[in-house]
Amino acid sequence: MLKKNVSALLAAAAVAVITSTANAQYPSGAEAAREAMARAQAEKARNDAIVNQQRQQENQRRQELENARRLEEARRRGNTG
Repeated sequence: MLKKNVSALLAAAAVAVITSTANAQYPSGAEAAREAMARAQAEKARNDAIVNQQRQQENQRRQELENARRLEEARRRGNTG
């Protein structure tokens, strides 16, 4: 009887170890979906940051061009007036 109980406990422990190892290596569908969602959100955040930086740079270039245009226009008016 004791031998059967020990064998059953050892078998249950072995199944638990194998199951936890398999779960660590191969996450469940829900866990894999959460991980994929987290990766997608991180990628979107990176892409959004890049786009925002590009927009800011473009706006700055436009502002610099507009300032240069206005300055040149003011110089011409001052020189001809």
